[in-house]
Amino acid sequence: MKRAKKQIVFLEPWPEIMIYKMAKLLKESGYETISIRILENKGVPDSFFREAFDKIISFELSAYKINLKNLSLIVKLLLEKISSLLKATKEILKLSPCLIIGRATPNWPCALTKILFKKIPFIYFPYDIRAIGWESKEIAKKHGTKEFELKAERFCFENCDGLIHKGHPDELKYIKEELLGENLKIVPKRLNFNPYCSREFIVPLNKNKLSKKDKEIHMVYIGSMGTVGFGEENYILKYISKIIESGMHVHVYTKSNTLPSKEIMKITSNDFSNFLNSKYFHLHEPLGPKEIVKEISQYDYGLLLVSVPLPKEHPERLGGYGMGNKNASYLEAGIPCIYDDGLIFIGQLMKKYRVGFPLGDINKIYDLKNKLKKINYEAIEKNIILARQDFLMEKHLDRFIEFILKMAEKN
Repeated sequence: MKRAKKQIVFLEPWPEIMIYKMAKLLKESGYETISIRILENKGVPDSFFREAFDKIISFELSAYKINLKNLSLIVKLLLEKISSLLKATKEILKLSPCLIIGRATPNWPCALTKILFKKIPFIYFPYDIRAIGWESKEIAKKHGTKEFELKAERFCFENCDGLIHKGHPDELKYIKEELLGENLKIVPKRLNFNPYCSREFIVPLNKNKLSKKDKEIHMVYIGSMGTVGFGEENYILKYISKIIESGMHVHVYTKSNTLPSKEIMKITSNDFSNFLNSKYFHLHEPLGPKEIVKEISQYDYGLLLVSVPLPKEHPERLGGYGMGNKNASYLEAGIPCIYDDGLIFIGQLMKKYRVGFPLGDINKIYDLKNKLKKINYEAIEKNIILARQDFLMEKHLDRFIEFILKMAEKN
């Protein structure tokens, strides 16, 4: 008699590429993978994610900030979506997972899942840790983080069965008591798992770069876009402004997780309205996860920027120990990185493989341009080939599965 596959559920507000990579490796290793989403996916089509998941269940909710102002809209939405809510709930109750992996933010769906399904091992994956990213509770609330969300983050840290975090191994040391409260007791079972490259995304080095045609430097920035855009004070805009003023090209590709491409292009065009007439600024339509890697391979450098300037002393206290999937995407595309000096963990990786350069002072971008003109680009490309083969998620699959099996023993 054929044994049933072990079923692993991934809970997310919307689908994320790092989770796709993790789930696909598990699926190829003989596990049954299930994706449960809170919000309606209007970005990358589900046909792409079905390569990694045996089943996709979505509540198909729309993204609204939870506050009194939006209360009537939220109630109306829930009534309109009652059919999809009941359907998703019915499908979830049929599942028999050996464990659940919950990706935050937001944290409240993870906390609620742990409460409702307390008998099923729950692994908490705080993709973006609020209690590190903000300097104080006052600033966090100013940017829309609610008190109940901070309480949910603390609950997950203390009550999950296991924890995955994707930044520096020591990043959890910098969780602020001011945001989550004193005497925080984070669960001891943890896995440090970075946003690695994946073999299926890696493309050959591009030998027909734009810079060969116009003899100018071309940089690219890729990243997710929220429902409200960057905002005027976002430091990404300030850096891009200085770069194009120095005579280097910047190409921007954004993606939305909860908005269709037309809406995200409208928001992005508004954010970058001051640059649209510059011959050095180029705004592009959103592309899929595999298409974007091939597309950006034609540029010279990938930008790793920060929305808020990190302190020169101890930047790890405000997110300098973090790492996102951009780093892997640039390596998969075969291009070196230009990174903010405050991103010290990324800087360590760049120096280890010799595939990147610190951005430097925002007012001295001209110095960066002169330095880039003198580098041996072919030598860096050779380093990239070695780096992306070493920085592969496939090489870390065994310890990932080992961690999962230890968590599943509880069930």
